[in-house]
Amino acid sequence: MVRGAMKFQAHHQPDYYVTPALPVLRPNQAHVGVFQQTHELARRMTVNGEVPKRPILALAAPSTQVLRDPYAVYEQLVDRANVDGVYVIPVRFNAKANGVDWLVNYVNFLRSASGWDLPVVASRAGPFGLVLSALGVHSFDSGLGERESFDLASQNRIRKPRPDGKRGGGPGTRLYVGRLMTSLPSKAMHVVFGSATLRPWFICDRGLCRAGYEAQLLHHREHFAHERPDELQALAQLPIGPMRIQYVADRLKQATEVGEMVNRVLKDGGHKQIPFGHLETWTAVLARVSEALLAPVAP
Repeated sequence: MVRGAMKFQAHHQPDYYVTPALPVLRPNQAHVGVFQQTHELARRMTVNGEVPKRPILALAAPSTQVLRDPYAVYEQLVDRANVDGVYVIPVRFNAKANGVDWLVNYVNFLRSASGWDLPVVASRAGPFGLVLSALGVHSFDSGLGERESFDLASQNRIRKPRPDGKRGGGPGTRLYVGRLMTSLPSKAMHVVFGSATLRPWFICDRGLCRAGYEAQLLHHREHFAHERPDELQALAQLPIGPMRIQYVADRLKQATEVGEMVNRVLKDGGHKQIPFGHLETWTAVLARVSEALLAPVAP
């Protein structure tokens, strides 16, 4: 598994390798030992010339139990494996559905990598990446308004063919809306853009979006490509951590208020409302983690 994956990546001349790895389901010797051996082999291949030398990101897929025990992951990488960073994708992750306690453990797991001097990348963070960045986890990836969750069990499940032989439909076009810190389905956004009350909240005058509201839907990928970088740039320009935390807290509060307006319009028109409960969850996570970060150190 490791040799095949590393040679495949080397063939495509990557800037860095992402090692394959089995999930770490328990913080015991059996799971941790396999995890360490996998990354040790990947590093050895770059040393002995089997593949060209490149920086290596160690893939870590921790379970909920292991998220509470970061030692089981990070300690295995700092000496023998000697990797350049860790790419974290929990075996079951959905920032919009996971609860406050789970997300607090996740944030703390990511932050604790600094104790081993390991850069960390949070996978599929989506807009929750803004919360992570405010809390000191600055590297994360995200799909273009999609691929913001992961469930290993669903990936392993055999998909049954439909009786009519057709493939199942996907989620359809979704538009990332910075005001709401949420990606919304195109049907809901058509209603939003049709409301004189809501439209002014969602003006976008950059790139192809200048053509009008519907252009955001028509060019949703291009819209995402300037919406998310602008958010991160605004956050990065703030000089200190407390200011970044307050910025994201204010963004979450505004998103909650605008979300309530959106759902009133959807309800009045007989349309399905959008669940925005994750915004309150993220606000609670931001408050709990930042309170611990900013607490004065006892003498």
